[in-house]
Amino acid sequence: MTRGQPEPDPLDVLRGLRRRHPDVDVVVLPELPAAVDPSTPAEAQDLLARGRSALSHVEERLRREPSARVELWWRQDRPDVHRLVVRESFRDLDPDDAVQLLRDLGDALLDHGWSAGPATAPVPALDAASAEGDLEVSARVVGGAVDVELVSAPLRLAREQLPELGARR
Repeated sequence: MTRGQPEPDPLDVLRGLRRRHPDVDVVVLPELPAAVDPSTPAEAQDLLARGRSALSHVEERLRREPSARVELWWRQDRPDVHRLVVRESFRDLDPDDAVQLLRDLGDALLDHGWSAGPATAPVPALDAASAEGDLEVSARVVGGAVDVELVSAPLRLAREQLPELGARR
């Protein structure tokens, strides 16, 4: 290409390649998202502690322990990018009690400094975000239960850091 000429259209380049080499299959993949900056152990511990603190505050306000709880580090599309995920379920509720528990859960998060509000869903639901914007909670009424999911912003963690973070089951 010479100076002053426009860039060739990538599709024209691929068409020309296909004409010259019909026996070759060409697959165009999207670019990978930019890498997340490496996270320090202190940042990961802080995020984990704030997530646990928010859910603990909710449980204290509700005066209720979840029926089930799973905490894990979810690996993303890059092997070193993870998100903290905590799922809780409050089960064996009357449907009206489940809706009230959802409201109380939202109030507890608001009192904890989060933003929270109704979610657009076919069932009663709420979405909330921490003041820092790096933790999100979604909660849904499902039958006689309220399912809660906390998800963190992505963190770039080395494999060696994961045991230190000790996600509980």
